[in-house]
Amino acid sequence: MRTFLIPLAVVVALTAVACSGDSDESAPTTAKEAATTTTASGPDGGKVITESGPITLATGADATIELEANPTTGYQWELSTEPDTSIVRVVSDEYTATTAEDGMVGVGGTQRVVLQGVAAGTTTIEMRYVRPWETDQSGADTATFDVTVS
Repeated sequence: MRTFLIPLAVVVALTAVACSGDSDESAPTTAKEAATTTTASGPDGGKVITESGPITLATGADATIELEANPTTGYQWELSTEPDTSIVRVVSDEYTATTAEDGMVGVGGTQRVVLQGVAAGTTTIEMRYVRPWETDQSGADTATFDVTVS
């Protein structure tokens, strides 16, 4: 009987150790987790904003909102409050996946929304991180940007 219990105990112990590692389950990424605002130039030469807050633009200048996203979880960033288009316009709204090794699935990326100042004024842009089919849900996160164009 002991001969059977010792190998069984080893298998149980190894299984417990293997299962106790860090979980890599993807939780919805939020704007608050997306790092900090930076003044680095974006692909268009404008400001890059990576968390909720104020954005100040000159007329004709661009700014890029970059928020971490992972559509493999079903979530996506969407504009829940459109900006006043007489003050700022959305030039583009695109998702770019992070480069990953072959065979890797579920890798997130970045949602980039490029804004351009149109005329002097202030407007608000609100975004929600949602699963589009869950219409009764408020979303996993929100991001709010008060845009001032001078």
